[in-house]
Amino acid sequence: MGYNAIYPVEAIAAHRAFIARRRSLRPSEEHRTPTAAEWDAFLGHFERRKLSIGICARAFGTSCAGARDELAQMDA
Repeated sequence: MGYNAIYPVEAIAAHRAFIARRRSLRPSEEHRTPTAAEWDAFLGHFERRKLSIGICARAFGTSCAGARDELAQMDA
């Protein structure tokens, strides 16, 4: 079962305007395409996070031996 949120057009437009204003205040050097290594490190963070919090449908706060084993292999 999925969840879909429907936002008013005004909310989307206001958010996009906010992002545009924030970007205009930042140095243009920050608006570049990340290198392959930077992107891999970024994606790797989320893969490690998924393993650390578990993706095996276990109850929150309970241990998951499989995730710990997979994390150990990723760090090796």
